[in-house]
Amino acid sequence: FVFASGMLICRSTQRKVPFNYSLLKQRIEVARNVLKITPYNLIVWFAADNSVKRVNYDTRGIEKATDVISIPHIYLKPNKPLPKSKEGQDLGELVLGMGYIHNKSVISGQTMEEELTSILVHGLCHLMGHTHRGDKDFEEMLKKENEVMEAIRKSEE
Repeated sequence: FVFASGMLICRSTQRKVPFNYSLLKQRIEVARNVLKITPYNLIVWFAADNSVKRVNYDTRGIEKATDVISIPHIYLKPNKPLPKSKEGQDLGELVLGMGYIHNKSVISGQTMEEELTSILVHGLCHLMGHTHRGDKDFEEMLKKENEVMEAIRKSEE
């Protein structure tokens, strides 16, 4: 299936892991608003682990599945103003390893939607230029993730 809403383009090429598409779309839109990235296109691919493994190898040289791969189309610095978007400009892509995320949700005891939301927000923060290479970077990224997750929680009250 493929659906588009404004500048959010989602596709799912996996069939094994069920999840609530409508809820995830709403949560992504809240996150995009909080991060002020609504002028940019965002591509989200809900993929099977074998596809994620291939993308991970092609983009990072790592031959294994993972939860999320963030592929920026523009390079941003965290907590800096965003450049003005050109019409149709892509912020980037999030490739989500649905089997991997499902396994994480089982281990953590969270619902698939809770785990997927957390991973989506993490990936969006990477697209915004955040990293977790050092303690300071990790704390900054975690603060931004918590801000977005709190806004999502409030939007559902």
